[in-house]
Amino acid sequence: MSNLVFPVLPGISVDIKRRPEWKTNIKEALNGQETSTAQRAWPRWRYTLSFEVLRSDHGFAERQKLQAFFNKHRGSFESFLFVDDEDNAVVEQSFGTGDGVATMFQLARPIDDWLEPVWAVAGSPAPVIKKNNVVQTPISDYSIGSTGQVQFTLPPAAGHILKWTGSYYMRCRFSEDTLELERFLNGLWKSAKVEIISKVFG
Repeated sequence: MSNLVFPVLPGISVDIKRRPEWKTNIKEALNGQETSTAQRAWPRWRYTLSFEVLRSDHGFAERQKLQAFFNKHRGSFESFLFVDDEDNAVVEQSFGTGDGVATMFQLARPIDDWLEPVWAVAGSPAPVIKKNNVVQTPISDYSIGSTGQVQFTLPPAAGHILKWTGSYYMRCRFSEDTLELERFLNGLWKSAKVEIISKVFG
């Protein structure tokens, strides 16, 4: 699991594709009646990126940067961090309610009225954690794990609302072990399809 961030390269197309993926087991009886079983508690997000121009000379080395990033993670083997430019921060987002017993809570992000776990928290700026509208102190009051779980030193009292403000990444991996690049002019390359998929924990 790498904490390197997918590089921001100027030649990326604006038409990024993003889609949630679920996994459902459907069994159909002879009479047509279906029984469905959900295999996942949360969706995985698949991003399809298109790089229209990747320069490889005159000190830019954008093609080399993309190739190096791919090779450092050995294709689909190792995960990395990805910034979704339209979905990467929350303000005063609720992520749980105390019951006087539990000390561990998963950070969350909203998509309309749907809440989804945050699996990778950005460290800068540091997230702000509130318990019953009181800002908590890192280390002495809580710690945040590598998969976005907040561990409180003392269990939040029953009815206390937990909120957080901060930025986050999508933890992803390449969907394939190959990366296709095409040279269309001397020193200019493109990659029509770079596909990455998010990882789910817990």
